[in-house]
Parts: sequence; C-alpha cells; structure tokens
Amino acid sequence: MKELLGVSINSLENLLMGAAACFLALYLASLLLESKPHWFLSQQLRDCLRIEHDFNKLVESRRDGVHHFYWAKSNNEKKKARELEQEISRVEGEIEDLREKYKAKARTLSFIVQKLI
Repeated sequence: MKELLGVSINSLENLLMGAAACFLALYLASLLLESKPHWFLSQQLRDCLRIEHDFNKLVESRRDGVHHFYWAKSNNEKKKARELEQEISRVEGEIEDLREKYKAKARTLSFIVQKLI
C-alpha cells in the first residue's frame, strides 16, 4: 500500500479520482475569486472611458465650430454663421447628455467601490 500526502492509495483509479478532485477544487476556488463585482466594475470603468473619449471629441468639435462661426461672422457670411450656430447648439446638447451619463456612471462606480471596501 502506497501513501501520498498522508492518504493511502489502493489503486490507479483512486489516484486519478484524487487528481480530478484537486483540479475541481482549484477551479471552484478560481471562480470564487473572479466574482461578478470585479467584472462589473471593469465594465463600468470601460463605459466611463468611452464616454470621456466621446466627450473630448465633441468638445474639440465644438471648439472648431465656434472658431468657424466667428470666422463666418467676421466675413459677413450670415447663412453659414446661422448653420454653425445651430450645429454648435446641437453639439452642446450632446455634450450635456454625455456629462449626465458620465456623472451617473461615476455615482455607480463610487457606490460599488464603497461596497467593495
């Protein structure tokens, strides 16, 4: 009779069954360590980064629009200036929407982080 880690091994089947039980225990332990809040938190962070990226693109677009608006106004191109003014207003609305989404995600993130700590 052989012993492995203080457990007697009567046959090859018992050895294989023990190895399978060890792998199963390790797998279940890894599942417990990778719980949903960590995944959810990382998804929320990715959403915040995407919103921030979109926000920065819109702010740059607004800046360009304002520059072109004043250029059109200084060159007496009233029709172009009105079009640019409408476009700037639309972009400002989108910026405000993204700002609200970002604030909501940030509140969710701070709540989750407080729960984890």
